[in-house]
Amino acid sequence: MPKAFDEINSDFKAAFDLPSANKTEKKNLFKILFNGIFYLLIFGIIFGLLLYVSMNNKFDKYLFGYRFFNVESESMEPDLPVGSMLFVKKALPEKIEIGDDVTFYMGGSGKDSYLTHRVTGISVNDEGQFLFVTKGINNPVPDRDAKKEGMVVGKVVYCIPKMGNRLIFINKHIFISSITILFPWAVIFGIMYYKGIKKSRKLKSYTFIDLNDF
Repeated sequence: MPKAFDEINSDFKAAFDLPSANKTEKKNLFKILFNGIFYLLIFGIIFGLLLYVSMNNKFDKYLFGYRFFNVESESMEPDLPVGSMLFVKKALPEKIEIGDDVTFYMGGSGKDSYLTHRVTGISVNDEGQFLFVTKGINNPVPDRDAKKEGMVVGKVVYCIPKMGNRLIFINKHIFISSITILFPWAVIFGIMYYKGIKKSRKLKSYTFIDLNDF
């Protein structure tokens, strides 16, 4: 048989090397599924921690130095609209300045309460503790009582409008929310898996002819 014909036959077999192709397809499919599950797991852990911390009313619960709150009143509008999610960074009293939006722990019976207002004045009492005069920017007058340094939760560093209400809803309807979040991912990975199987079966359907038999 001519050499050129042998080369064509060899190239044809190499192009449709079924065992190699199947192995590569399975490897790629496994890699995609593994990465998808891994990132989904990481997302779930982060989301769960964020949800827990943001909805937990314990004063000392921080996530990497942050706490998360839902804006429930109009006292800080328009800067901090009702329903927004606040990112509050833990801060030392001496680092707080006039003009900072600060979240304070207000105590409470049964359910802890918090207040986020703007600092308009700072002083030090006879015991050497910082006192903060605060005001809601939408309120006509400052707050009646100064806030002691022990009440400081942290400074507001970021605000996401409407996100707070969504987290409240998720917390109250955790089962439905989990299904809603996970279902699209399951559909995506199902489609990817189906396409991988379909492509693998298509490769298996090829019939290879050894040209050396002719």
